[in-house]
Amino acid sequence: MANYKILLKRLSQPFYLQWEQRKYRYGLICFFDSLALYLKAGFSLSYSWPETLRALEGTFSPELLSDLRGTQAQFSAESDLGGLLLDLKNNCRNVSYRMWFGILWELYLSGAQLIHGVEAVTLALRREQEREFEMHCRALPTKANIVLMLFFLPPTFLWLFIPLILEILSQFR
Repeated sequence: MANYKILLKRLSQPFYLQWEQRKYRYGLICFFDSLALYLKAGFSLSYSWPETLRALEGTFSPELLSDLRGTQAQFSAESDLGGLLLDLKNNCRNVSYRMWFGILWELYLSGAQLIHGVEAVTLALRREQEREFEMHCRALPTKANIVLMLFFLPPTFLWLFIPLILEILSQFR
């Protein structure tokens, strides 16, 4: 019964949307991992954010890159980064990630250490990715059975029974 529900959920979303969500999440994981390395090295967030974007520019989807860059490609002041985090908190493409940008915005405004927040975001995104992978693996037996029933069994039965049917028909002639 659970496989049936998973299959219906997967069929309700077009495949390309799932693919885009996975690419977006993977890009965020890479971005926050790299950002955490900069922050652990002691750099400020206003320096680390554009440097991370510059270092990983070719690996992101265009949607994620435009979200993380905001309206300006260069940061000229600390307020730009606060505004960007606020904009991501309110207008991120994926609604479920707005909470994480809101937490980072609050930490940034309070002047707290951001390394723990960034690592928590990365951990949560990785767990979400693992849960989705487990759901995909649970749905695989159902998908395999459907493929087996549609494409393997009919030709096999034809291969086995056509000689028998031809032999029976030749006996009646």
